[in-house]
Amino acid sequence: MALPPSLLSPPGIGSAGPAGPRTGNPGAIAEGLTQVREAVQLLQMALSKFEVGSEPQKQVLKMISDGSKIAPPQHEGAEIQQSTLAGLQDRAKQSQMLQQVLASQSAGGGGPPPGQGAAPPPPAM
Repeated sequence: MALPPSLLSPPGIGSAGPAGPRTGNPGAIAEGLTQVREAVQLLQMALSKFEVGSEPQKQVLKMISDGSKIAPPQHEGAEIQQSTLAGLQDRAKQSQMLQQVLASQSAGGGGPPPGQGAAPPPPAM
């Protein structure tokens, strides 16, 4: 069962609230649908890892079915797909860097990030 459009996207900038019509960003909507299609592809790859008939396998099949209803497979330009994948990779790198910084702060007492060196010594008087 597909979700109604009102549940698919929260109100954004330019929205008149629940009483008014929603105005969407077509580029953001297209990117979101492309990301859902990529998620469906990832789920399809993961499906073979589960035992046939197992509960995880059934749930993954349901997610594939639901995702395919929201964003059915279609021919889209390679540029859009590459842009979406590049954005996902950038976010993953940012998340990984943030985790490294947080780990270094908790383990090292908040010293400078690796590669930055120590603070310069105070000037002599």
